Amino acid sequence: MKYHLPLTVVLAGSTLLGMPVLHAQDTNANSQQAATQQATELEQTVVKATPPKKPDELIVDSDEIAKVQASSIADLLSNELSITIGGGDTPVAQKIYIRGLEDTMFNITIDGAPQSGELYHHQGRIQIEPEFIKSIELEAGSGAATNGMGALGGAVHFTTKDAFDMLSSGQDVGALFKAMYRFNGDNAYKGVASVYGKLSENIGVLGAFTYDDGEDYDDGHGNVVDPTNYNHQNGYVKFNGDFGDHYITLTYERMDNEGVYYSRPHMIGFTHPTQVLTDHQIERETLTYQHVYDPASDLVDAKLTLFYTDNHYDNVRHDTGGPYSFGSMISFGFDLRNSSIIDTHGITYGVEYRHDNASGGIYVGPPPVLSAGGQSAAEADFIGLYVQDNWDLTDDLLLSFGMRVDYFNYDPETGQSESDTGFSPNVKLAYEVVEGLMLSASYAEAYRGVIIKETALMGLYPNTNGLDPEESSNIEFGIKYEKDWFFAKGSLYRQDIYNYIDTYYANSGADHYLVNAGDVKIDGYEVEVGGQWDNLRLSLGMWNSNSRFNGEDLDDQNLGLGTTVGRTWIGKLDYSLPQYNLDYFMVGRFVEELENTASTTAPPKESYFVLDLGLSWQPKGNDSLTLAFNVNNVFDEFYYDHSSFSYNPNTSSYVGFADRGREFVLSATVKF
Repeated sequence: MKYHLPLTVVLAGSTLLGMPVLHAQDTNANSQQAATQQATELEQTVVKATPPKKPDELIVDSDEIAKVQASSIADLLSNELSITIGGGDTPVAQKIYIRGLEDTMFNITIDGAPQSGELYHHQGRIQIEPEFIKSIELEAGSGAATNGMGALGGAVHFTTKDAFDMLSSGQDVGALFKAMYRFNGDNAYKGVASVYGKLSENIGVLGAFTYDDGEDYDDGHGNVVDPTNYNHQNGYVKFNGDFGDHYITLTYERMDNEGVYYSRPHMIGFTHPTQVLTDHQIERETLTYQHVYDPASDLVDAKLTLFYTDNHYDNVRHDTGGPYSFGSMISFGFDLRNSSIIDTHGITYGVEYRHDNASGGIYVGPPPVLSAGGQSAAEADFIGLYVQDNWDLTDDLLLSFGMRVDYFNYDPETGQSESDTGFSPNVKLAYEVVEGLMLSASYAEAYRGVIIKETALMGLYPNTNGLDPEESSNIEFGIKYEKDWFFAKGSLYRQDIYNYIDTYYANSGADHYLVNAGDVKIDGYEVEVGGQWDNLRLSLGMWNSNSRFNGEDLDDQNLGLGTTVGRTWIGKLDYSLPQYNLDYFMVGRFVEELENTASTTAPPKESYFVLDLGLSWQPKGNDSLTLAFNVNNVFDEFYYDHSSFSYNPNTSSYVGFADRGREFVLSATVKF
């Protein structure tokens, strides 16, 4: 049985929201700001009963993003607690690992649009341009019912900027131009152009384009790492409209990335350290419409998100000149939710739907003889109902609890169809013991039906024997203290994932298919302490996760599941000199040595320390001109990131690429 987008539900949601005719209305000068605040309040369920942030919740804002001069996901997130980025310094290969779990185990959205499945396990799944990001929100571990469908490991939400984020006070039209040059190896450059403004007092539009050309870089020994060059282009257009009780956003984004690459990561068992060169191209298009309706009522604070995403890639082998693999994933659907305040209860409830349509294949057989095989297609539908209640039992005690009910229907071209329904409950208790000191304890479960896991392997690994849905549970204890200049936080957690769906390969014949391969167990913790004194902020954090699959440590061969890295220490310093319009930062990351379980003869994953420095100056005292200078990997450390390499015992060699050595980054940003 197949389900298609239930337009009656969307139309009902449109009626609930009372979609207005788009025309200019008389609004006061603060209308955009008020509407944006309303949207933020809805997204975070900020009602009378407001849950405190979890100790492991991460929010990266646009100021943090601009400070590090990011060109990739690794630049943004590798210095955050519980996060590591695999795949090296080429953006198309980068994978996000949170508490040791790969991003395929998370519900990840861009402006509310879920990024479904995976195209190809030798490349990254999340492609987004850092220059456009307004904020990143993360909840690690199975959590609230509002996290979305299939959030086994948690949820990550990216939000992009709009015109009102860019316009200065009293400004109607503006533009931003940025040039960045990165000195390392054959060097790299990046350009950003953005124009934005108000079409009327209540309608804004932003258009932006980024071109990033990265050449081969040098490692810490001064050797060129070849090939690591890439060409990345990204553009988007975003409309915003403020109509009193209604606030709408329409976003279109397109990303293109191409280059000549070796396969990476996930290289254990390969007989050659770098494998075969391929011409690789990946494209993503995302269209999102969001509509907030927030009248003067405690009972209505509604939001509708409609989304459409088209992801596809191709690669061609250099040794044969023929195709190696390809894949396409199209997803569309909606999320309709409402938040209500009833006495001391803040309740969010809603319905969401997603349809995935995928096709892909991989060509198997040793070169130069290349035989076609493994091409297939599949469709999947998901419907979820959810409710989350944040209840202020007393002024100091909060009880949060919720439930999801999710139905899925998986219909492959090759193999068995599957359908089922599952439940995901959660409960959390947070208590403010004394002023500034918060203790919390939580338990949550998450359910994920059979999904289209990877387009490239769809036909090669069919569902021939039947599959059970994946499920997870997470128990967590947190502590957080903030008073005066000092802050500290920590969390201790245990996460289990059951019935993990993986590939089974016995021989080159027909004996390869999808199976419920086993269970994952993760024990971990993170702590951070710091202080804020006037213009100086210091912090020191440490995290560690012990991640195991069927009793064995996760490593590079666990495609789509996760990996293991050494205990990680992160120190940060931010200092500003407002009298000189200067801002300075320093980030140091030390990763301890870790036993390499790839084989009994593999050497350990060596420890490493990376220090990054940055300075930005606004000579006019405002953001009309910003000059920035960063030095990444100050000490020119030679290292392999624990999450992006492995060791081949057959050749007694490392597989994959060493990370980038010392790099100087210069940029100039002009804003009119």
